[in-house]
Amino acid sequence: MTRWVRDARWLWLFSSCWLLYTGSAAGQSTFAVAAPGGAAPHQTQLHSATPDWVPGLRTQAVAPPQPAGHRSRLAALKDSLKQLQQHCTGPAAGPLRPTAAQPPQLLSGFFGFDLPGVPNDDDLAVSDAGQVVSVMNGRVAVHGENGTLLRVQSLGAFAGAPGAIGFDPHVLFDPLSQRFLVVFLTGRVASQSRIHVVVSATPDALGSWHAYQLSGNPLNDGTWTDYPGIALTQDELFITGNTFTDGSVNNTGFRQSTIWQLNKQRLVSGQPLQASDTRYYHTITHNGQPVFCKLPRLVGQ
Repeated sequence: MTRWVRDARWLWLFSSCWLLYTGSAAGQSTFAVAAPGGAAPHQTQLHSATPDWVPGLRTQAVAPPQPAGHRSRLAALKDSLKQLQQHCTGPAAGPLRPTAAQPPQLLSGFFGFDLPGVPNDDDLAVSDAGQVVSVMNGRVAVHGENGTLLRVQSLGAFAGAPGAIGFDPHVLFDPLSQRFLVVFLTGRVASQSRIHVVVSATPDALGSWHAYQLSGNPLNDGTWTDYPGIALTQDELFITGNTFTDGSVNNTGFRQSTIWQLNKQRLVSGQPLQASDTRYYHTITHNGQPVFCKLPRLVGQ
């Protein structure tokens, strides 16, 4: 019962964020749940990894498609939110007095990587001991607190999938378990789509890591996963994503937005994920329409 209450709260957080975004607090939301499970993790070592060749990819801007489908619907929802805000009333604010803001001061810093493309989708996390793990499309690196580059590796080799191009990476340092967690994607077609979850075995990012793979097409419905978001609680890791049909361009093939819920204790201890350790929330709708682009947000434990 405790676990279900926690699950329900998280689903409400996801739903309420979207409802707030659309400017509507009324309506009916529905969802379905699956338990795909997962295989045993692959063990990888960063301290002894051989630096591999990392191709640099750059994107070329293209003209957006004509407004249709979800794009036009989201534009209409934004307009309704703007109109709702114009009619909202609240406590009167006092007069604004402009003041001279102090410019930010850079105390210290160091160079990371050349941009691999646009967007570069970079992220970083710092451990209690000062180790810095940074990720961007295609690469993961470990720096010392003073900026010394300690190790760099392609995301594909890092997750035990040499040659695979990793994209949309995220990294967190969990202060409770004292572990780094890296999540990224590979494959842009349904047959190759994978979600990679790589967890350090200790607080030391140069040590061993447990590399898990989840299907980016767990419903076997001809879609692949894109644009992940992640959040941690005391007991779970949540991963959100959008699914698209093969050949999608600029969100034209959007199918639905989904949520993975994984048992964090199994991940940080390197144990295989059983069906009871996973939940996959899908077919999430509001007023009969699929919800686009949910992002997790942690409130409490």
